[in-house]
Amino acid sequence: MTQKINCYQAALSYVKAFFEAFATGILDGKTTDNKKKQYTTQEEKTFMIAFYQHLNPIFMELVAPVLAKLTYRKAETLTEKLCEAFQDKAPDAKQYLKIVCRTPRLYEAVVSEYQHNFALLLQGRLNVKGNSYTMHNKGIQLAFIDEPTAIHLLVRLIIKTYVKALQLANPQKVSLDQASVYRLILTNLLVMRGETQIKEMPNDLYELFKMACGNEVNMNVTYNAMTEIYRELATEDHIIAFDDQAN
Repeated sequence: MTQKINCYQAALSYVKAFFEAFATGILDGKTTDNKKKQYTTQEEKTFMIAFYQHLNPIFMELVAPVLAKLTYRKAETLTEKLCEAFQDKAPDAKQYLKIVCRTPRLYEAVVSEYQHNFALLLQGRLNVKGNSYTMHNKGIQLAFIDEPTAIHLLVRLIIKTYVKALQLANPQKVSLDQASVYRLILTNLLVMRGETQIKEMPNDLYELFKMACGNEVNMNVTYNAMTEIYRELATEDHIIAFDDQAN
């Protein structure tokens, strides 16, 4: 049986990955030709300010259920707590997230990471090296899931968030930029596994995934998760998981 993953490291990885995937999706959606554009900080700020109001609803839709996998062994337990909390009133996002996080300390860490990345996003500085992921918030609580399961959830979260943002920026987009998707998955796999001090990156894509995943089990989980979500996107949303050539 594989070891349970650190709850704080996984939770903060999910928050960081969400923001990076959202920002990347917006920027890719604003690209009007087949060439990747290097936007200025001011251009990025303009785009992010135009779409920032969508952040919290999408965060609660996509990230909160993933966080719940870390903190609840059974979905029924979370459902009971939510029904008890909101039986006489409309759901409140803040209270909902508190229940999902389960402990005040994890909730505070998640909110801190959210605020940190939100500020960077509005400044157009989210992808500047060293700016995201506040490691000092890391605690020692173990999650109810193991590393392969956490990685499976991470890959799905990244791609689903990226697609949401991509189509917010340009509803006509029907294909993904694979280079963006690979970069998001690789960098955030390293963060989730605590491998943030890599001195030399391989040039070969297979070797990059091998390094980021750490072992064969995690590689298989990553590939399977990508195949799974790509199939869902093609069937349900008619999204093509290939390099952006038609848009």
